[in-house]
Order: sequence, then C-alpha cells, then structure tokens
Amino acid sequence: MKKIALCVVGIYSFTLLSAQNPADSLRIERSDSLPASVTNNFGRRLDRFSSSRFYRMTYIGVPLVVGGLIVKSEDDHFRSLRNDYLPRFNRCADDYLQYAPAAVMLGMKVAGVKGRSSWGRMIVSDAFSALLMGSAVNTLKQTTHVMRPDGSNDRSFPSGHTATAFMTATMLIKEYGHKSPWIGIGAYTAASATGLMRMANNKHWLSDVLTGAGIGILSTELGYFLADLIFKEKGINRFEDEEMFERVKLEQLSYPKVKISETSEPQVLYRKENRFGFMDIAVTPERIYALYSGKTYARDRQGAFVSNRLLEYDWEGNLIQSFNFDVGLTGITYDEEEGFLYGITGDSKMSVVKLKL
Repeated sequence: MKKIALCVVGIYSFTLLSAQNPADSLRIERSDSLPASVTNNFGRRLDRFSSSRFYRMTYIGVPLVVGGLIVKSEDDHFRSLRNDYLPRFNRCADDYLQYAPAAVMLGMKVAGVKGRSSWGRMIVSDAFSALLMGSAVNTLKQTTHVMRPDGSNDRSFPSGHTATAFMTATMLIKEYGHKSPWIGIGAYTAASATGLMRMANNKHWLSDVLTGAGIGILSTELGYFLADLIFKEKGINRFEDEEMFERVKLEQLSYPKVKISETSEPQVLYRKENRFGFMDIAVTPERIYALYSGKTYARDRQGAFVSNRLLEYDWEGNLIQSFNFDVGLTGITYDEEEGFLYGITGDSKMSVVKLKL
C-alpha cells in the first residue's frame, strides 16, 4: 500500500515542480583589461540553458517520458498491487475527466475572462497541440503493440486518456494560470486523477500513464511555441485591467533610521548612520544585476554614493551571488548585442568598466 501511495504522490507532485536556476559567476574587468573577478564559464552556460525556453518547455515533460520508460520493468508489480487492493474497480469517469480542463478553459473564455490569447490564437495553439499529441500517441500505439493489462487489445502504450488530460491541463494553465496558482493545481489534479483511474480500471500500465503525461505536456508546449512563431505579438493579451506591476520578492537589506525634530514644524531627518541602498540595475534575459552601496554617510562620506558591490538575482527574485569590486561604480547598463555589462566608476577619472558575462 505504501508503494501505491508513493506512486500517487510522485505522479501528482512531479507535474507541479518548478525549475530553480543554478548559481554562476561572471568575470568583471576594466576597459583597460584590469580583472576584478574570474568567470565560471561552465556555470554560465548551464544557467543560460536552464533559463532558455527549450528548458522551460521540456523540464517536466521529458523526465516524465523517460521515467515511463525506466519503470516499464516494474509494470507487473504495480499491476499486482492494483489487483490486490482494487480488484473490482471499474469506473468510466476518466472518459470525461480528461476533458475537464479544456471545458473550464472554454467556459472561462466564453464568460469573457481574459486569457493569454485571443480566440484565434488560442484555437490555433490548441489545434497544434492536439495534432502533435494525437500523432505521437497513435504512432506509438500502432508500432509498439503493448498488450493492455486486461488483455483487451495491444494498444496500451502510451495512455491516450492521460495524454489528453495533461494536454488540456497545460492548455488551461497556459491561458489562465496567471490568474491563480489554484488553476494549475486543479488542472493537474484532474489530469493526475485521470491517469490513476486508467491504472485502477486495469486499462493501462504505470509506464503508459507516465509516458502519456509527458507527451501531453510536451505537445502543448510545442503547439504554443509554433503558434507563437506564427502570430508573434498578434493576439496576445496584456491584461490592462490587472495590476501592471507584480512584486516578485521584497528585498530589505537594511532599515532606515530617522529622527523627528522637536520644532513647531516637525521634520523627519534621516540619520547619517543610514545605509545607502540600490544605486542602479541592469537586466539580461536570465538575470537582474543591481548595484548596492550598503555604505553610510557617517563613515564613508561621498563614498556612500558609489557602489563596490554587485548583486545578482534570478527573475524569481532569488539572490544568486554577490561580487565585490576594488573600484566604485555609479551606474551600470547591459549591451544586448555584445552581451556585456558596462559601468561608470565614481572616481575623478570616470572610467568605463566592462563586466564580461
């Protein structure tokens, strides 16, 4: 029974995983080739890959497909567990549950709830997804000839019901997942329930379900990718009726100290012991770089207005690492074509600093 529980939890929780980008470093040098840090090239390449769209499209679907192939040798064992605990289970709810996320998506669209795409773009995206999913599933069924657990036919691998369920769940998340995390949780709960019921109904092996789930997710990701190439910026909704800015993470590195003057007109004065905060930021497709002073006027005087520290964040607001310089900077900017960060020093020479990515 413990193995069944672990299987259920594993299938469900894996679909809700999110990637976390690994840490890396960069090389910083002055325009006259004075080095300030050392580049970790491998870490940079790894981070760029984990931040790419290809990775975001495949980091859940591919492991599910691979996992389905790996557990194929354990299919008989999981079937025996089903026969021990659910020998007479026979429900047809999975025939309808696989379409539940799509029904919710269409219902929200008809009700006028603004989603990611216009009607036309959504239909094309979903049509691509369904075509890719159906082609992959039917091709494998026709070529692998895996017998179903109940012996009814040899079209078991992969599970078409599960592929459809995870395809429609991913469609719903693509269109409305930004509204609430519960939409994604509900969609993948329905999809996972569909896959588990296919095994409980003795229609599919565990490997069929895992592979079908991966195919469903990958098909939707690829379908939306193809539609994005065709439509580009046409038909993308920007959600003007919602807040334009969303706080990703609050970063409070120090707390200000103030003094209220006891005069007829009270004034709030910042104390000289206050730390100066962020001086400037620059962004790349993978990272946010922020100059942070952290100095006080009481101790550093005019030096508080320049930064010797660069903080590196990912787009989730997580601090990856920080770098300390032997020169103070007043500002930074990112050159997209060259892939470099440039900064201006706060000394009398106003030197240009190049930060190699």
